Amino acid sequence: MTFFSLQVLKANKERQLLSRLQKREIGLATMLLRVVVVFFICNLLPLVINIIETFELDPDIDLGMMIYTSNLLVTINSSVNFIIYVIFGEKFKRLFLELFCNNSLFNS
Repeated sequence: MTFFSLQVLKANKERQLLSRLQKREIGLATMLLRVVVVFFICNLLPLVINIIETFELDPDIDLGMMIYTSNLLVTINSSVNFIIYVIFGEKFKRLFLELFCNNSLFNS
């Protein structure tokens, strides 16, 4: 067996010993980490554009397309956050379904 497969087996054994609360906390931390990573990726280009505009680093650069792309990335960030919450947030998913799927407005 390789070192990697031994580490995976060890991690699986340790995970089986975790309590339900610990597993839920790890899931929450994983979800929040994904939200932060997506935020960082989607807001990196707007940050660069703001730095270029603030310090006027290269006045010959046409920022038009970059600005449209950065606006799209910020919008994608908001949309992806909702998807991450639905996929990985059990409580969010349950409350969302209760509010919008079991509502009397939809069950006429």
